[in-house]
Amino acid sequence: PGNFHISAHSKAHSFQPGQLNMTHEIGRMTFGRPLTPAMLRLLPDDVAAAHDVLARTLHVATGQNTTLEHYLKVVHTSHVLGRRQIDTYQYTANSNNYQDGGSLPSAVFSYDMSPMQVLVQTERKSL
Repeated sequence: PGNFHISAHSKAHSFQPGQLNMTHEIGRMTFGRPLTPAMLRLLPDDVAAAHDVLARTLHVATGQNTTLEHYLKVVHTSHVLGRRQIDTYQYTANSNNYQDGGSLPSAVFSYDMSPMQVLVQTERKSL
């Protein structure tokens, strides 16, 4: 498991927690090797969408001193398409927020890599 935090810190300045707004937009969040547009077109639509479920999502901090958290479960998935194999890392995301009067707000991303791998193989059968 891993995580990363986005928050305000400074040795030269002090912050008022109630004045910080951690609203953010996620443009892209992927794991593993980037997939080209051509590779994404080869994958089924639901699989391509699960490759980056947080893409182009807006997360709004409602209220003062609001921390936004994202929990990601990541699964290595290999797709065998004929003689070609495409390796992806699909993930599910659960996002929530809370207000904490005692600390500075932040955006927190926690992820867990599944110990299992999924292998998807498509075969055609003649009639």
